[in-house]
Amino acid sequence: MYVDGVYYGRPQLSRAPFLDLERVEVVRGPQPILFGKNSIAGAISMITAKPTDEFEASMSMLYEPDAEELEGTAVVSGPLTDSLSGRLAVRYRETDGYLDNIYLDDGEANREESTFRGTLQWDATADLRVTLKGEVGSFDVKGRNMEVISDNPSVNPAFGGMNYSEIQVNVFGQPEAGLNVKQDQKRTSNGDFSDNDTENVTMTIDYAMGDYTLTSVTGYVHYEFDEHCDCDFSSASVLSVPLDEEYDQFSQELRLTSPGGETLDYIAGLFYQTSELDSGDTIGVPADSILVPAVNQRVPGGGDAIGFTGAKRKFSQDSDIWAAFAQLTWNVTDRLRLIAGGRYTVEDKEGTRSLALYNLDGTDITDPVQAGTATVVFGQLFNVQVTDHDLKGSRDEDSFTPQFTLQYDWNDDTMVYATASTGFKSGGYDARGNVVPDTDNPFVKDPSKGSWEYEDEEATSFEVGSKSRFAGGAAELNTAFFFTTYDDLQVSIFDGTLGFLVDNAAEAEIMGVEIDGRWAATDHLTLSGSVAWTDFEFKDFENGQCNFSEVQSGACSDEGTISYDGRTNQYVADWSGRLSGDYVMPIGSSLEGRATIDLLYSDEYFPSQNLDPSTVQDSYWKVNARLALSSADGKWEVAILGRNLTDEDVVTYSNPIPLSQSSFGVLSHFGSVEQQRNFALQASYRF
Repeated sequence: MYVDGVYYGRPQLSRAPFLDLERVEVVRGPQPILFGKNSIAGAISMITAKPTDEFEASMSMLYEPDAEELEGTAVVSGPLTDSLSGRLAVRYRETDGYLDNIYLDDGEANREESTFRGTLQWDATADLRVTLKGEVGSFDVKGRNMEVISDNPSVNPAFGGMNYSEIQVNVFGQPEAGLNVKQDQKRTSNGDFSDNDTENVTMTIDYAMGDYTLTSVTGYVHYEFDEHCDCDFSSASVLSVPLDEEYDQFSQELRLTSPGGETLDYIAGLFYQTSELDSGDTIGVPADSILVPAVNQRVPGGGDAIGFTGAKRKFSQDSDIWAAFAQLTWNVTDRLRLIAGGRYTVEDKEGTRSLALYNLDGTDITDPVQAGTATVVFGQLFNVQVTDHDLKGSRDEDSFTPQFTLQYDWNDDTMVYATASTGFKSGGYDARGNVVPDTDNPFVKDPSKGSWEYEDEEATSFEVGSKSRFAGGAAELNTAFFFTTYDDLQVSIFDGTLGFLVDNAAEAEIMGVEIDGRWAATDHLTLSGSVAWTDFEFKDFENGQCNFSEVQSGACSDEGTISYDGRTNQYVADWSGRLSGDYVMPIGSSLEGRATIDLLYSDEYFPSQNLDPSTVQDSYWKVNARLALSSADGKWEVAILGRNLTDEDVVTYSNPIPLSQSSFGVLSHFGSVEQQRNFALQASYRF
């Protein structure tokens, strides 16, 4: 993701930019030249709106009663002096959430978000323009859009066929609210929160040197957050997991662009980026946790060692990147173009990760006997060992990623093309591992569960397609066929209990066909649509994560893994598509009515990374609609929105509930779920 040319590579940075945008560009496949930082499978480039030469202002509101969502946006823009103009955009949003926490008797996820963005544009001379943008934002969240979506009888005979929720209630006396274990927009968590603050500054300088343009883009990005995760996703006292993270990034890009329209056109530049990431989390076991008596039954004396203890983890990673890039377009004829270019990147990384067992009152476990006992108990409890460690590492890697494109204008309305491109995503260090890899620690039974360093990922992609216009420009049709191979594909693997390990799948292939088009059928009706077929296959991935049935059947290797060769990947739907219609109708001389409908289709897919067949999201059709009334001059508009009118139950992510399988022998899952059918009112006014 890029915002005004600055790389946004962390999840917390993706929230605020969807405000007052000029345009959004989405490109598929490796983007090695102009979007070079880790753009191995595509890029989303968002361009924010710039100050205007004339005064303009607008405000809009949205209200959705089901989740009590209220959102307001205001924009004002115009000249400040003869050479200086400014723009201010503000957004505030709050919502009670669309899930009902029946244990806390509250809506979730409860959100409060605010964003303030100011932009100044200075036309210093006829050849020099300076644009300075600053933005601050915060989003505070209580709860999550996650609920328990399945719970099955334990395969451990000691629990008499009870499922995980029944074990919590009947064996350990936890609240009966936890018995709600079906996908019904209800959850029973005993408390989550996430408090986030972001800020960024971008300065863009465009200087015309005759017919050439020299551009400088300087960016600074920062965020920090504090969270508490109720990572057992139930009302029971099981785990306490506080997290915090802070990130700083500075980047500088210089590029030179030729005049254009010549036999040879080019763009060339230099890029530098430095970043610092610091994070920490704690796996805490409260004294009243259901795990304490559970361990006490399995490990004599274990309750004293495990109760009121935790595993504290700290991680940091510093990165420096230097790159040079260039792209040359040879206009062979008026119809034929050859485009070639590449980027050479050098990246240095340093990482550290430490983990120590400690008491929840903050004191470290320094007694070797107590620490050793706690380590054994953690291993017995989590079925994946947790060991004290202090790791350090450094990486120096470089990559050259070329791209070649052939474009030919078949006629005035059709262009065909073929592209061969490469992509690169740097390696790094795993922040969430619990064990030193390949350790000879006697307390660690399975060293394969350890992780630390993972390697860079590379892609080679081929694409052929066409872009056509019909009916005198009233219709467009685009087609594309692509084939991509990945070497050392980076994957996230749930360790079956508490951690997510980053690993490299040796090889994978993905191919597909995409068709999209638009048609202005009449002066009032516009139709658009797209359809895609996608095929993904792991070709050489021996250490995939076993799902529950594979563990029970004994299909896993001695290291607890299974070959994924020939399997698909998480989120891959064979078929997907969209069909939209937009009808505009004048009402008298001063009003205008608009009706819009979107039909969205997705084939079935795996929402869980271990490809558990019990979690498959069924195929679905989702319908969204909008009816609006506005003034003919566009000054005001009121609208009603209907979203997910077919009331589909959609799971966007799923995973086994931590410890349910490893400690209690239960196949139980939680999932991130989308909102069911809902309606909203929208209003806007332009001054």
